[in-house]
Amino acid sequence: MRRTRAWAAITATIMAVSALVATTPAQAADISRFDPGMIISDEVFFDPMTMSVAEIQAFLDGRVTTCRSGYVCLKDYRTDSPARTADPMCRAYAGGRQETAAQIIHNVSVACGINPQVLIVLLQKEQGLVTSSTPSTYAYRSATGYGCPDTAACDSRYYGLANQIYMAAWAFKRYTMPPGTGPGTAWSSVFSRYRAGQWADVLYHPNSACGSSRVFIQNKATASLYFYTPYQPNGAALRAYYGVGDGCSAYGNRNFFLYFNDWFESSTYLGPIKIDSAYAALGGAGGVLGAPTGGHRAVGGGTVRDYSGGRIHYSIATGAHAVYAPVGARYDALQGESGTLGYPIRDRRAAAGGVVQDFQFGRIHASEATGAWETTGLIGVQYDSLSGESGALGFPMSAATTTGGVRSQAFQNGVVIERGARAIEVVGPIWSAFSAAGGASGPLGYPTASPRAAAGGSVQDFERGRIHGTAGTGWWILSGAIGTEYDRAGGESGALGFPVGAATTVAGVTAQEFQRGRIVSSAVGTWLLTGSISDRYGRADTAREALGLPVAAARVVQGGAVQDFQGGRIHAETGRPAYAVTGAIGRAYDAARGESGPIGFPVAEARSVGEGVVQDFRTGRIHWSPATGAHVVSGAIGGRYDRLRGESGPLGWPVAAQRITPGGFTQDFQNGRIHASSRTGAWEVSGAVGVAYDSVRGESGSLGYPVAAARAVTGGTVQDFENGRIHGTETTGYWPVSGSIGRAYDAVAGESGRLGFPISAQYPSGQGQRQDFQSGSIVVSTTGTVSIIAG
Repeated sequence: MRRTRAWAAITATIMAVSALVATTPAQAADISRFDPGMIISDEVFFDPMTMSVAEIQAFLDGRVTTCRSGYVCLKDYRTDSPARTADPMCRAYAGGRQETAAQIIHNVSVACGINPQVLIVLLQKEQGLVTSSTPSTYAYRSATGYGCPDTAACDSRYYGLANQIYMAAWAFKRYTMPPGTGPGTAWSSVFSRYRAGQWADVLYHPNSACGSSRVFIQNKATASLYFYTPYQPNGAALRAYYGVGDGCSAYGNRNFFLYFNDWFESSTYLGPIKIDSAYAALGGAGGVLGAPTGGHRAVGGGTVRDYSGGRIHYSIATGAHAVYAPVGARYDALQGESGTLGYPIRDRRAAAGGVVQDFQFGRIHASEATGAWETTGLIGVQYDSLSGESGALGFPMSAATTTGGVRSQAFQNGVVIERGARAIEVVGPIWSAFSAAGGASGPLGYPTASPRAAAGGSVQDFERGRIHGTAGTGWWILSGAIGTEYDRAGGESGALGFPVGAATTVAGVTAQEFQRGRIVSSAVGTWLLTGSISDRYGRADTAREALGLPVAAARVVQGGAVQDFQGGRIHAETGRPAYAVTGAIGRAYDAARGESGPIGFPVAEARSVGEGVVQDFRTGRIHWSPATGAHVVSGAIGGRYDRLRGESGPLGWPVAAQRITPGGFTQDFQNGRIHASSRTGAWEVSGAVGVAYDSVRGESGSLGYPVAAARAVTGGTVQDFENGRIHGTETTGYWPVSGSIGRAYDAVAGESGRLGFPISAQYPSGQGQRQDFQSGSIVVSTTGTVSIIAG
């Protein structure tokens, strides 16, 4: 490796000051731009394609007009170059016979990836070969100073121009520690003293007493120059330009910077060249930028040039890109490349009816409708992931704002909120609902996830709830206990479907409607109502008020479902409407085993009838009045009761439940009874006939069940029973006539015949039974003899 000939180089500099100054270009490099941490950029240093062989030759020809007699100047020098195998530093090098210096410089730069301009400057700053008209044999032998330590003679293994150029380029790459070098390889040395991205103490002079300063080594190229020549110029050396400083001055890296910037415009930036090239590509003065309004100027580590219609900004990292209306005004407001966005990294492009331009740390998006606004940070990343202005959010409507550590930015169709390490969008109709609810300051708080598709609609989670919706239902907030119950029921994929309205709260009761039901939340719990039960509960009428609040979930029963409420139940038969059963009717219904009992599900709402209430069921009714209570009327008794106009008819309200009697059923009403058996059907018995019927123990007595309704006959009333009749008038009373007496009575035309109406019940008389009538008596002896006795 090279060991610097520091003193020799310094002495040569002092002795050759006048010659160096004489060769300085008319437009000198700006020494004030010398940065010990960035002597040359990586972009420039490691660019092997800056010059062709012809361009190198032309450059060398231009440095020496006339070579002194007896000398061979660099522009004319030829030598053999040895072939070399590839290694981690350089690709294989073919070598050649009697190659020119220009050929060697070019071929080495391509093989090792070093700018040929760097090698030209190195030849000049080490031996003055580029400008010398009297180069010595020593200068060619040790042209780049490689293998020439300060305290010993040069290593003869590296003699010769081709050797020196190749080994210098090879060393510059070796110092960067390319892959395949380091411990465990054939190139085990580690170069760390001047490592890029670290601070290093860099001496001012080989004499350590001259001191040093801490330098932040910004890049690999600068580190390689220090490994090659480990001194920085002190203030005196910099003030002297190409001249001599003081006893503690070293000049190698100063001269490298000066020569490079004099000969090749800039060692650290190519701004003017790149800017002018970009300007020409945009049409020059006749293009969008118009005429220049100033020269190239250094700004924030790069170069900028102003034009009547905008600017072109250049940095090594980003290249040259124009910024002009409508993006330019916003970029300027953000302090351009010195501001939050940094340098532009691409030319602007059309997008979704506007334009977009990318910068190092964000983008500016512009349209006529929205103006021009930047997106940066996590908001920008999330916006990009959603296809930016071409996506659902559209163009930004303003800059991002920060409140309480939370950044947010408004877009045409939504907002993106950056909180902690995440940025989340709220977009479209969900955004409209979110905004209407007060945004993050409202009941929902901040979004916790991006919107997601769900069951034909979309859903978005927030800190304290969700927004669910479809185009058909709208988008609505769910939160609190209702939201919890909704989730438990499977959300929009469950029984309820999507919400169709906002939650409303009245007197401490909160309810929310859904596609297929509702949820009601109160102090007595939060419950789901679905299907026809929900429909019934939602109807505004007095029955709902009687129901009160739900107190349990709906339960499945045979043939349908039932749900309990404070004041009753709603019963829903499958495939039919649901009806409420409340109050005393509900208690009677429960006593009759509800929908599982004989009357089945309700088929209508309770209705007012006279002074009471009646409700119809599948196979019966429940009738209630304040005086009689609530009672079920069903079956054959119910059918007969209905034909008699129910409670509005002669029997009035039921006063008791049906009871089982021998061979049938009986039910009491205010004004009589209905007796039913499979043999006779159902018939009412009432008034004086009923009193007479009871006197013979009704259906359990001698008459059995009625077989017809009471009928009017001339002067009175008659009712037929299985085993007889009851005949009567107001004057004679009502008396059963049955058995043999009854048959004899019928044989003489009953009350229409000669005997008239009975005036007594049967009674024992002598050796048999006797019954008295208006115009006589009928006697049946113990032997069965029937006698009619005239009155």
